[in-house]
Amino acid sequence: MEGHREFVAFLLDRLKTFVQEEAAFAASSGSSAAVAEEEQRFIDAEAEHGVVYLMGEATVTAAAGSSLLKRVVVNSVYGFIRKNLRESHKALSILKNQLLRVGVTYEI
Repeated sequence: MEGHREFVAFLLDRLKTFVQEEAAFAASSGSSAAVAEEEQRFIDAEAEHGVVYLMGEATVTAAAGSSLLKRVVVNSVYGFIRKNLRESHKALSILKNQLLRVGVTYEI
């Protein structure tokens, strides 16, 4: 059980480090770091509630200015497939209050 707690602590620490690094990168682009602080507070609050599972996910959307066909295929069809094939937290019987989703959005 001790190894499990250490692993969860390590993952949460790495997640907070990632958020800090992304904030530093965004700050060099002129964005505010307040969002990163809010995300870290959210991570800490969820960890106190007993978050056990971190689940990574990626989302794909059509870029602004894409053709109608590309927007329909990417946004609608991909969204339908993603929703129906990637509900792994349900398949694994993970309770929603024990799940922290970490994701990235790609524009194509």
